[in-house]
Amino acid sequence: MKNSMISRKLILIANNGTKSNYLPAVTLDIKHYRDYFKSPEGGAWEDEDIKFFDNNCTEASLYDYIRCRTRYVKVWQIVFCGHGYAKENGDSVIELSPDNDCEVSKIKSWLDGCCSLLIADSCRKICRNQNRVFDSVNESIQRRMFSETASPVYREACRNIYLSEAYRPNTTYFAEGYACSLDECAHDDQTGGFYSSALLHQACKEIESKKGDRRSILSQEKHIVGKFGAIHDNIADVVNKISLQENGEPQNPHRELGYLWPFYVIPSQ
Repeated sequence: MKNSMISRKLILIANNGTKSNYLPAVTLDIKHYRDYFKSPEGGAWEDEDIKFFDNNCTEASLYDYIRCRTRYVKVWQIVFCGHGYAKENGDSVIELSPDNDCEVSKIKSWLDGCCSLLIADSCRKICRNQNRVFDSVNESIQRRMFSETASPVYREACRNIYLSEAYRPNTTYFAEGYACSLDECAHDDQTGGFYSSALLHQACKEIESKKGDRRSILSQEKHIVGKFGAIHDNIADVVNKISLQENGEPQNPHRELGYLWPFYVIPSQ
């Protein structure tokens, strides 16, 4: 199947919470993810590829959106920023919007037969039959990287490479990246979530470094692909160290699969 025949969707879900548990950093994190993925190296996702739920997503609306498209959309990325927790059986739950919870295992089942990546910057504190426990991207890099001003040819090359790296024909692939481990909380500050900020900052730093050495890139016949799993693993210790320093609590990012999933691409020249 040619790339031009493969459809893809990016779902961004923001849940700032309510007045009593409001998370202002969620708005920043979702904006940063959107800008990053729309950049050429972030996959050159276009507006028509992106669905944004802004504090209004429910399990039913998310299911309906996915169900109507899985016949022809084979590559999915879902980014959630907001409140979450975990059940005693270890199943992670994200609060799509206030009082609208959804188990990640359900989303995984909806995407059977597709290639998918879920990124969840939310708590995974275990709820033991009690009330749920809820708990920067560098501006110069952001200005350079989150730009859509690249040439159409360059954007199309990035878009095609990203899709070819993500899509595996006749395969179900559901990768998961979490801001914290089971029974931990995900923390933030006024500049964004510790995990999301570190993840995007690391990706941008690597892109700038590899694009900066033009001679090295010119000498390579093959394009460069930065894998989500490697970037996630690279920032895990940093996120935990910041959380311990700022909040006195551990925050250990966790992933299931994802090592092969593309997070940035740089075409050969």
